[in-house]
Amino acid sequence: MRKSTSTAFAKTRALRVCMRPCCRFARWWIIFDGYDLAVAGIALPSIMAEMGIKATSAGFMVSSALFGMMFGAVFFGTIADRVGRRWTMAACVLLFSVFTAAAGYAKDPVTFGVFRFIAGLGIGGVMPNVVAQMSEYSPRRIRSTMVTLMFSGYSIGGMRRRSSAKA
Repeated sequence: MRKSTSTAFAKTRALRVCMRPCCRFARWWIIFDGYDLAVAGIALPSIMAEMGIKATSAGFMVSSALFGMMFGAVFFGTIADRVGRRWTMAACVLLFSVFTAAAGYAKDPVTFGVFRFIAGLGIGGVMPNVVAQMSEYSPRRIRSTMVTLMFSGYSIGGMRRRSSAKA
């Protein structure tokens, strides 16, 4: 019985060592999430001027990403239980990256809003999966600290937006 306990401990330790890079990437994904959502606020005045739209339409365009986040968290959180968190997170990062870039090429407010909604699906899908993964692979005694540090990346992403806008 002693041998099986030490073998299980060794496997658990090896798994946690292998997951450290994944947890580091998870924090970067959250930073990119924060940046992605916040960058639309910086670009909004020029988008409004270029498309010739009023504040009500602009509000719809920017808030569509938040609605996408709401639906993405529910949908991709459920998908991750069936497919796996790593693949789901990778798909969500790809989704929000591609559609955030596509929103830059939108010619009208509706297309921009649709692209931001789909990007929001990806952003929302990353959040619950990163929290679950961080909770699973963090040592029990510092689990809450690790999740808190990981979520601080969201604010860091928003601050990066501010610093890059001034440059």
